Amino acid sequence: MQTNPTVSLSNGFLRLPRELRDVIYKMYVTVDGGYKCDSNILVESKLRGEARGRLTQANGEPIDLSLAYTCRIIANEMRGLALQTNNITFSTFYSDGLRCHLNAFDFWKKDGLDQLRIEIFDLAREFLTGPVCDQLAAAYPQFVPLLDHMRTTEASSSTTIVDAAHYREAPSVYKEFVKRALQLASSPNAKRFAEEMDRLCRGEKGAKRWQPGKLDILRVIDCPIEAWDIPSQDDLLEVVSYGYFRFPAADDETPEALIKSRESDNSKYRLSAASLAVQFLSALPKNTRSFIRNIMLNEDRDSVAESPCHARGLIPYCQENRLLRVERRADLWWNVLRKHPYLSPEQRISRPQRMKLFSNQVTRNVAVWVVEASILSSAGMPPGSFSLVLDAGPAPQLAEAIFQQVVQRDIAWHLACDEAVRRGYVPELSWEDRRCDNDDGLLRDGRTFENFPNDMENVASRRSVVRFTFDVGALGDVGKLVEESRDYDHDDWNEVWDSHDPKTWETVSPLPQWKEILMDNVVSRGETTTGERGSSTTV
Repeated sequence: MQTNPTVSLSNGFLRLPRELRDVIYKMYVTVDGGYKCDSNILVESKLRGEARGRLTQANGEPIDLSLAYTCRIIANEMRGLALQTNNITFSTFYSDGLRCHLNAFDFWKKDGLDQLRIEIFDLAREFLTGPVCDQLAAAYPQFVPLLDHMRTTEASSSTTIVDAAHYREAPSVYKEFVKRALQLASSPNAKRFAEEMDRLCRGEKGAKRWQPGKLDILRVIDCPIEAWDIPSQDDLLEVVSYGYFRFPAADDETPEALIKSRESDNSKYRLSAASLAVQFLSALPKNTRSFIRNIMLNEDRDSVAESPCHARGLIPYCQENRLLRVERRADLWWNVLRKHPYLSPEQRISRPQRMKLFSNQVTRNVAVWVVEASILSSAGMPPGSFSLVLDAGPAPQLAEAIFQQVVQRDIAWHLACDEAVRRGYVPELSWEDRRCDNDDGLLRDGRTFENFPNDMENVASRRSVVRFTFDVGALGDVGKLVEESRDYDHDDWNEVWDSHDPKTWETVSPLPQWKEILMDNVVSRGETTTGERGSSTTV
């Protein structure tokens, strides 16, 4: 009688002590570099309306777990061990075929869905009273002055409301506040609320904020599409339709045409590593997710839809699995500092005067990453589950110089200006004047976000989820700055803030020149999608 070698092997192996078998199992499943997500499979399945993710070894080879299939006992003993042992890495994702799709999502998520909610919020003042106001004040105390201000003022007569840079709070928190406010305001009588918003949407001289009667206001309010979603075609059409109904459209213009109009932009638009991780986890059964221990998010390039806030999408999975640890690494040069407040990458390289690393943009670009990470705990992220690393890569000395001369200088300016008000050297501004930027959304003074100085103090004292791969420098003498500037008015403070020295920076070897880093963000003639530098996943 012939013996099955697999059965003989498993029988012999199972005679070993369980402790020794566990050591062998762990050695067997451990992969150099851990696992990585096959982003192509993940994105393609999402766009087809499916939910499917696949992992490979870090080198791209298939994962070998054949030992687990030798017998049921071994399979049970190895259950979940591979996911417990190996890190799972996600990187930013670029596909030339999705460039227009993601471009449209990036633009219309902000200028369609988000902006419409802000417009409706501005008109909903009479509904933001009583129990509605009380609930909002309890959940979002930082916005109580805004609610008070709205009760004593009329809605803007303009047909375009600027979101005031989120009133210097984390952008995702402000948007969450607006959505929640509208849900509470509309809930007692949704039909009346929608009818009243349509009536009020007409601005000066008959201009309208949207096309009344055509826009489903309640759907705008409750739309579940988030910034960290991988948008399906239906998701994209819904988001674009909000912009379509917001602006008067030509008779032959459709949401599909608005998407197609983005094809002329040759900028690269990517999905963040965090958004891929959210989609991957959502595609797994709960019992499978429970085995995962470590996720690495490699944000090596800038991504669409306000990517600094995308870790919020991971909160439910970290709450579900308290053993899960997520480390998000954002590249300082190729991601954090490369973002421009309003120019697309292609627009930026078409203007040589803008192809520079400007000091007056540095602090805001850094601050949004820091404040979004710092508010995660208040949004429900469990302690110890998440960390953010801002990575200077091969140029830590340059990063240190920029942070000392720009970021720490701007923080000192922020604190000194506040102290000058406390000492009575300059008049105190109203809450709304202090918190609002100019209409173009550009920073006009050194206050990026109200909590940024405190967040950076927590970084320095290692009480933060944020850390840097370089020395971020030390805060200057705030008291000395206050006394030296005691004769300044607010305009003087703003003018002095914008007098950075130097005003621009250039990269150092081994980094490419800054203009090359910017040009990497635009599709060049003859370039294929495999032309991306670094580890960004491409199709």
